[in-house]
Amino acid sequence: MNNTAQNFNQETINTTEENSETPTYAQQLFDTPFKTQSLTPGVYEATLLEIQPSESDHRAYYISIQGRRYAAHKAFSCLVSLQKQDQVIVQVLNTGKMVITSVITRPDNQSISIEVDQDFSIHTSGSLNFNSQENLNLYSSEKLFCHSQSAMHKSDEAWIAYDKTKVVMSQLDSTIERIHSVSQWINSLAKQVVQQFQGYIRQTEGMDQTKAGNKKQQVEGLYRVDTDTTLMVSQHDTKIDGQHIHMG
Repeated sequence: MNNTAQNFNQETINTTEENSETPTYAQQLFDTPFKTQSLTPGVYEATLLEIQPSESDHRAYYISIQGRRYAAHKAFSCLVSLQKQDQVIVQVLNTGKMVITSVITRPDNQSISIEVDQDFSIHTSGSLNFNSQENLNLYSSEKLFCHSQSAMHKSDEAWIAYDKTKVVMSQLDSTIERIHSVSQWINSLAKQVVQQFQGYIRQTEGMDQTKAGNKKQQVEGLYRVDTDTTLMVSQHDTKIDGQHIHMG
């Protein structure tokens, strides 16, 4: 065998060894991104096999159509978060790109979630209703804003827990059958307070102190004070007036 034949055979062996290397998922994805040459443009039913992160703006979704494996990406309008083993609808475009447009079925009745990578808004000219047979949860990692001309909240039982609450309003009208409040400290400031009760009982274990510029008490019936020790001190005059005064 001459040198020319040996060189040709050696180059053929080297080329065969290089081509025999199995490309990685990333190489398959970026060498022929989201393209296929064996399927004609149209709509196909596929099974989602694997989801992998991608350096581009879209994740890599590996699907199975007619027993063959392909790489695809999800349509912008497909808001359902995809999971493995989902039966999906795939649109093969004229450019060769494969786009997952919707989910047909999901095994074992797994949960469904909506996933978007950008701002998401819902606009309607009519009513918008959320109905749940079990729980309805609203979660925000930063702030939650609720704006409306009129709001109504009705439930059999409500539990509210806030670390700090600030309420600003022009008027508060409330009708409550019973109030039970437990607090370590209450500080109320008001320009004027008017209270009216059919019965009023106040019990203070420590000191009960009242400071006022002037104070007047008007009792239609009996006014009685029972104490162990009574001390009344006036800087000027003290007057006790009555039809009968009994002392002792």
